[in-house]
Amino acid sequence: MHLDSIIPTYTQPSPPTHLQPPHLPRESPLLSEARRFRPGKEPAAEFEPNPVKLHDSCERDGGDPFAVAWTLVVFSRGVTKEALVRTLDRAEIGRMESASASGFPGGFEPRQAYDGFISKIGDRYECGLCREGKRTCWKNKKDAPRHLRKFHFGLGDLCGSWCVLMVYPLLGLIGY
Repeated sequence: MHLDSIIPTYTQPSPPTHLQPPHLPRESPLLSEARRFRPGKEPAAEFEPNPVKLHDSCERDGGDPFAVAWTLVVFSRGVTKEALVRTLDRAEIGRMESASASGFPGGFEPRQAYDGFISKIGDRYECGLCREGKRTCWKNKKDAPRHLRKFHFGLGDLCGSWCVLMVYPLLGLIGY
């Protein structure tokens, strides 16, 4: 007598097919492009305090013409974090929408200064200063300022203390 014939085997019952939603492949070139390009692996941009030189640098890097021109408007009083995240007044929003024949090219209602550097493509936001074909995108609009500060304007936060520095005193206690 064979053991397989004595011990019953249990198989997981499959749910009825009329209750399962059809599995469709997800097609989004935007998502696959975002996964291939990882901007966090690139070095941060150098800080440029002159708005005109910053404009020329963004233009050389191949940014969207509207986003490149917007650098002169946002940083007219200096290149600072506060200028990037400030709230726009109605007059600035009106100028932003009248700057282009079709209105503001972002695809959403602008509210903050950094909105001029991003566009809404589908359900994601895309950086207008990145080179075409290597544009960074985010699910949430609030993720854009960090990218813009670090990779385009050189306004990233500096870390004053590193965790590695705290290890050296401990090594002396252990006997290394």
